[in-house]
Amino acid sequence: MAAYLIASWLIVQVLDVVGPALSMPAWVMTFVVISLAVGLPVVAVVSWFFEFTTGGLRREREEAESVASGSTPVFSYVIIAMLAAALGVSLILREGGSGIISTADAASIRLAVLPLDAIGGSVGDSGFVDGLHDDMLTMLARISSLEVISRTSVLPFADSGRSIPDIGKRLGVGSILEGSVQISGERIRVSVQLIDVATDKGIWSEVFERPFDVRAIFSIQRDIAQAISRNLGIALTGEDQERIEREPTSSFDAYNAYLLGRDRMSRRTSENLREAEAFFRRAIGFDSTYADAWAGLAEVLILQHDYAGLDRDEMYPPAMRAVQRALELEPEFARAHSVLGELRRMNNDAQGSEESFLRAMDLNPNESLAYHWFGNMLFAQGRFPEAVVWHRHALELNPLSVTISNSLAQDLLAAGLVEEAAEQYNRSIEISPGFVATYAHLAQLQRFAYGRSDEAARLLYQAYSLDPAHSEYAALMAETLLELDAHEAAARWAERATTNAPDHWWPSRAAILVALSSDDEQMLHDSLETYAPNLGLAWLTLVARRDLLLEAGDLDGARQLFVEALPDLFADPPVVNESNFYIAPALAVVHQARGEDTESRALLGAVLATLEKLRADGYEDFDISEVEAHALSGNHELALDILETQMNNDWINLWWYALEGPNLSPLVDKPRLIGLSERIRQNMRSQRDGLDKRYMTPPDLDELDAASNQRQGMSIE
Repeated sequence: MAAYLIASWLIVQVLDVVGPALSMPAWVMTFVVISLAVGLPVVAVVSWFFEFTTGGLRREREEAESVASGSTPVFSYVIIAMLAAALGVSLILREGGSGIISTADAASIRLAVLPLDAIGGSVGDSGFVDGLHDDMLTMLARISSLEVISRTSVLPFADSGRSIPDIGKRLGVGSILEGSVQISGERIRVSVQLIDVATDKGIWSEVFERPFDVRAIFSIQRDIAQAISRNLGIALTGEDQERIEREPTSSFDAYNAYLLGRDRMSRRTSENLREAEAFFRRAIGFDSTYADAWAGLAEVLILQHDYAGLDRDEMYPPAMRAVQRALELEPEFARAHSVLGELRRMNNDAQGSEESFLRAMDLNPNESLAYHWFGNMLFAQGRFPEAVVWHRHALELNPLSVTISNSLAQDLLAAGLVEEAAEQYNRSIEISPGFVATYAHLAQLQRFAYGRSDEAARLLYQAYSLDPAHSEYAALMAETLLELDAHEAAARWAERATTNAPDHWWPSRAAILVALSSDDEQMLHDSLETYAPNLGLAWLTLVARRDLLLEAGDLDGARQLFVEALPDLFADPPVVNESNFYIAPALAVVHQARGEDTESRALLGAVLATLEKLRADGYEDFDISEVEAHALSGNHELALDILETQMNNDWINLWWYALEGPNLSPLVDKPRLIGLSERIRQNMRSQRDGLDKRYMTPPDLDELDAASNQRQGMSIE
């Protein structure tokens, strides 16, 4: 045991010394420390029963009998306790409570580069200086022993008037670089100063004046990187030197278009993302061997899928081609590996995705996008605590990134930490009040965690007002208004959503839900014909079609609907799992209507058994299918007990259909269900009556132009 602790301590100390010199990424130390901690209890158990002696491995009792009776190895226990305490303290300090080296420990090698001042209006107007600032950060991030704060987090401090010590404290850095750019004729002049945060005194300053061409710009960036390393006492490795000497293009036109693309991409609105794509394509047109532009094109296509409703099938092929081209040109391009990892994740290639993200982090420990998207992958796999760790590390590299902040909030919510998640979302709004997606995320939290559809409507109206081109917000507004028992208003918002994006998933769902709530069979039929193909195999389309067939008395047709969609539910016994348990009660209704009681009992039993197993595996979310399965099985009081408990926990999801639809038909005349239905209806109407009346109608698009123009100046990552 003592030997293990000594060896563990030595390993940690040696890695702490040689790690930076060998350019090891931060995750290597994290992996080693966690592995040693996991091994500690195993060694403790083994050492309790066995001991290494000069005669080999012997049982503890045998060894004890070979020593003089009454001799207690107290000194050995003291040594073990001291070493265990030392290793424990080392673990705590190194992990910083989250599995990542703490900001305080790393502050001495953390650098923030403030936005560059543009001297001369033409430069600033073109966006060239903003792009140059972004590219300088990219250059400095290639130094493996230097942590560089991402551009998003430093932008709020442009012309902020805050002192250097204050900015350094907020960003958790030891040094700050500030500077300016002036272009006069065919010359470019870049002035920079490196400042120590603790003393607020200059460490180094210099003025670089060169011919205004792309090679000169790269040489200035390279000289700045080398000077910063020298003045901060950072020894550049051979790989560091190769990376900062890289000149990605020889075309000034390509470089300028690329910088403008990066600038537009950082803003995340639908219009700006489309402009960014155009700039990247223009850069490729000027230089088809420009790997950065190819990677930028792939990245912005992904972001259009995430933020602007671009269909996955339309996004994925060109994005994959673009990133593969980038890696053909630059096999060790960290950002391209990050983008490839995200595309692999979207294609359900978990192993390949993880390999790409880890490769990106290995190539560039400052690649915050890799940490961010890797955390997203872990979240998608249900590994929420791990996702929290990686997203917190990404947030260390980019402390004012609203997208990373939102991802962390999503992790916390999934882990059941609702209050912490709400605080993180509100922190995101503080970071960037103009970032649209935060309002939508917080709206969903208000709906499903607190049952506050009125707050959700307020937040979604803000989201739509900020980005009316994003059809998801109008569609979610329609769903929320249905919960608030405002059917006509919901129909207006659904119409706005489908007018904007008639073939997208969310608007199609909203249109079908509005039709389902209308009790108009022809309207529902027409809506399914128009929009169901956009949803694919979904619970909503199945139950809506089933309801029409049952109403028409077509029991065979209703059964065939499920045979074609979910044949596993007709196996003997039925195959019910985490991907279909919530749909199975809808089929049980069909079985019972056809007099197939045996099939119904087997199916409902499988649903309840699956839910029990999921609960044992840690699944905590409530699904109305549990109430439906009990109700259809004849366990009426139990079903009502569960429903009432969940209503007390603010459940509202599609209540207007769930409580009155066929799946709870055995309870329809029960006084308790009638009372519960009236209770939730009154609650929703009360919330609705307190809403601002303007939320009931989509705003005129012309009225939103001014707000849209204001967003052009916002930069978000």
